[in-house]
Amino acid sequence: MKRQKTVTYHPNLIERVEKLANHTEHLNARLDRITLWMEQSRLQDLLMNYTQPRRVFWLNLLAGLSRGLGLTLGTAIVISLLSILLSELSHIPYISDTIQQLKKIVDHSSPHTR
Repeated sequence: MKRQKTVTYHPNLIERVEKLANHTEHLNARLDRITLWMEQSRLQDLLMNYTQPRRVFWLNLLAGLSRGLGLTLGTAIVISLLSILLSELSHIPYISDTIQQLKKIVDHSSPHTR
């Protein structure tokens, strides 16, 4: 004979499920309000860009200049730090030989030494 399983529920299970459903509905409503607010603010930004093209031009120009300057300065700093590091490592026997070989390869491949 097969035994039938009896299912017992926690006494407050239905109340807990209802509370969770209400909480989920509340969170969904808040999320809908946040989504609407974000869409409206994006629309305001688009309208400002179309109504003030000079402002957009100057902002983009300044952004481009700052990116270019930052890239140039960052590259100069990294290259100078690498050159300082290589000059400090040139006194170590194996590394100095490798650096000298790399220097010879670079000097040989540069167009102005041919």
